[in-house]
Amino acid sequence: MSVSDKKYNKISEYVYWTDPKHKNYSPAMIEGAVHDFGGSDFEILKVKNNTSNGMQAMAVTPVNKADKVDMSKVVIAYARTNSDDNKDIQTKILIKQHLLKNTKIFCLLATYNIVL
Repeated sequence: MSVSDKKYNKISEYVYWTDPKHKNYSPAMIEGAVHDFGGSDFEILKVKNNTSNGMQAMAVTPVNKADKVDMSKVVIAYARTNSDDNKDIQTKILIKQHLLKNTKIFCLLATYNIVL
């Protein structure tokens, strides 16, 4: 089974459910559990909920009709910025500042044909 963009988006929506602060939080979203994400069963391989920066992500893999996982189709899904989570917003700002700073440096280097 291939994982379509539509199915990937659906899986990404469920990543929010790993965050205890989220209204749809589900303690059942744990490693080893099998869930129906968008009409197909997936096993959760790894869940990451970083409380220091607000990042939530999980790795899942499809489960076929014989209840076997397909490790060749691992999906890494992550939650977008949660506007209700101050740490998530702070992290997004820091990333943008970092990218802006580094982009300026690389643009300056390219302008003067400087190769590192």
